[in-house]
Amino acid sequence: MGKYRKMIKSQLLQVTNQQNAYFIDKKQWINRTVFNEIPVGLPKAIVLSGIRRSGKSTLMKLLHHQKKTNAAYLHFDDPRLSDFEVADFYTLEEIWTDKQQFQYDEIQQVKGWEKYVRHAVERKKQIYITGSNAQLLSKELGTLLTGRHLTFELFPFSYKEYLNFKKQKPCKTSFDGYFKAGGFPEALKYKMPTYHHELYNDIVQRDIAVRYRLRNLPDFNKVALHLINNLARPFTLSRMAKNYQIKSVKSVVDYTNMLVNAYLIYIIPRFTYSVKKQQNNPKKVYIVDHAFAKQNSTQLSDDFGRILENMVYMHLRHTHPEIYYFQEKNECDFVVVDKGKHHLYQVCWQLDRHNKDREFNGLAEAMQFFNLKKAKLITYNEEDSYKIKGIGKVEIIPFWKWMGT
Repeated sequence: MGKYRKMIKSQLLQVTNQQNAYFIDKKQWINRTVFNEIPVGLPKAIVLSGIRRSGKSTLMKLLHHQKKTNAAYLHFDDPRLSDFEVADFYTLEEIWTDKQQFQYDEIQQVKGWEKYVRHAVERKKQIYITGSNAQLLSKELGTLLTGRHLTFELFPFSYKEYLNFKKQKPCKTSFDGYFKAGGFPEALKYKMPTYHHELYNDIVQRDIAVRYRLRNLPDFNKVALHLINNLARPFTLSRMAKNYQIKSVKSVVDYTNMLVNAYLIYIIPRFTYSVKKQQNNPKKVYIVDHAFAKQNSTQLSDDFGRILENMVYMHLRHTHPEIYYFQEKNECDFVVVDKGKHHLYQVCWQLDRHNKDREFNGLAEAMQFFNLKKAKLITYNEEDSYKIKGIGKVEIIPFWKWMGT
C-alpha cells in the first residue's frame, strides 16, 4: 500500500506542477459580476456552477490573484486523473501543506467527492469547487453538504461583461456586436466560426452521453434541436414525443432534464397559483447563450424577436431564479418574482401597427392581474413611454440602455 501511495503521490505531483503553470498564467481577465459576491476565508465549500466554458476556471484564477489567496488548483478534466479516487484528495493535502485554499475544477468527475469535501470543511479547510452538472451537484450538496456550502452560478458574458471585455460603451453598435457574437469568452477571444457547434457536441458527448450512458443518441438530438429551434415558444413533452415518434414520454422528460442539468437550457412555467396547473400547462424554453442557439438552429437566423427575448430572459435569470410567463387571453413574456413582488417584462424587436396591440394587450392584462402600475417593454432600439388608460405606464427601452447602464 505504501509503495502504491508513493507512486500516486509522484504522479499527482507531476500533474499539479504542470497544471500550476496554467493557474498562475496572467492572461486577460474580465471581472465577472459575481466576483465580488464570492467570499474568501469561510470554512465552507464555495461552489461555482454553470455550463462548460462559461469562465469558471478563469474565475478561480481571478479569486487566487486578486483576492491574494495562497491557493492550490487541480482540474479533473485532465485524462491523467481518470483513476483519481477520494483517498487521493488526502495525498494532495500532503503535497499542498503550505496552501490556504484548495480549488477543484469539474469535481463531479470524482465519484464520492462530496464525502471528502464535507470532511475538509469540518477540518476548517477552504474549499472552492466548480461543476457543470446541476443534478450531480445538487444531489450531493443537498445530502452531505447541507449548510456547509454556498453556490454561485456562472453564465456566459452578460452585455455589461461583454462591454468590459471589448472596452466598449453601451450603444446600438456594441449591442449589434453582442447580438451577433454572444457571450462565451473563448468564442469572443478566438473568433472560431465552428465554436458553438463544437461546444454543443462537447456537452452532448462529455456531459450527457457518457455520464448518463445514453443509448439512443438520435432521439436525444431530436429533442435537443427541437428545443433550440423553438426557444421562447410554448411546448409540451407529450407533444414532442408524438411528433418525433418517441415511444416513451419519460424518455423525452429525461432528455430535457439532461439538457437542463448541463446548464444548456432553462425551462419556465406559465404563471398560475395552482401547482397542478403549473405542472400541466405548456412550458417555455430558453438557451444559455443566444449565439449558441443561432449557430445550432435551422430556424433562428432571421427571427430577431425570439433571439432578443432569449437575451432578455438570460439577463433576468442572472439575478432572478424565479421567472414565469403569463398567459390568459393575451401573453406577457416574463413575470419576475423578487422578494414577493412581481415585475413584468415584454419583449418586441420593433413596435409597429401589426404587433402594437398584441404587445400592450398582453402587458395590460398582466398588469391588471398583478395590480401593477408599471411595466417594461424591451426593444432593439426604440425608447418611449406608453400610458395604458386606467391601468398604468409602460416604459419602452432599448436592450442596450436597459442592460448597459
